[in-house]
Amino acid sequence: MNVKKYILLSLSAFVIAGSLNGCRTVKRASASADVNGQSALEESSLSANKETDFFCESNNSGLTVMGYLGADTVVVIPEQIDGQNVTIIGMNAFKGNSAITSVTIPETVTLVGENAFSGCVSLTEAVLPETLECIDIGAFSDCTSLAEITVPRSVRYILNDAFLNCTSLECITVLNPDLAYENWGIDNLPNVVIKADSASAVGVWAGEMGKFSALE
Repeated sequence: MNVKKYILLSLSAFVIAGSLNGCRTVKRASASADVNGQSALEESSLSANKETDFFCESNNSGLTVMGYLGADTVVVIPEQIDGQNVTIIGMNAFKGNSAITSVTIPETVTLVGENAFSGCVSLTEAVLPETLECIDIGAFSDCTSLAEITVPRSVRYILNDAFLNCTSLECITVLNPDLAYENWGIDNLPNVVIKADSASAVGVWAGEMGKFSALE
């Protein structure tokens, strides 16, 4: 892959820290953009796989995707890179990528990190895996073209503002009846409906807000 004219930047050390209810977040410094609008990441602990166009960082369970330099608009994140499982989509990994329209996250990932897809304004589809446990703060915020999303039964936590300013969002399907509502940033979205178990905490909240629809 040819990557042109990078503006180098310094990244502070990556920290994987505990967050609410055991949900892990990946902290990193923000990346500067090169002249082509792609993030320029250069750090000794990071590696770019030239076949997949992903920058990765090792974590305790495999790899964290920290950046993407590809030009594909339909992105399928692989389960493995260089023989290691991809287990986390890191903080800001795709933030501000205005090109991607669809992303499929593999069945090895347990965490979508803070602001991971924030500002992906062309994103219309996000396929989440059955292994996913946590959608972190602002993970899909400002995805203004995203109309619907299905949250798998495996998801235990969706943290604050995960869907903030997703102005086209019309339907969130929640399959885990034990998932609690924690200010996902959808209170003021006029057209959103939550499909959930009527007896679940999310279902009760959605009913009180006039946003409930029963699971089919």
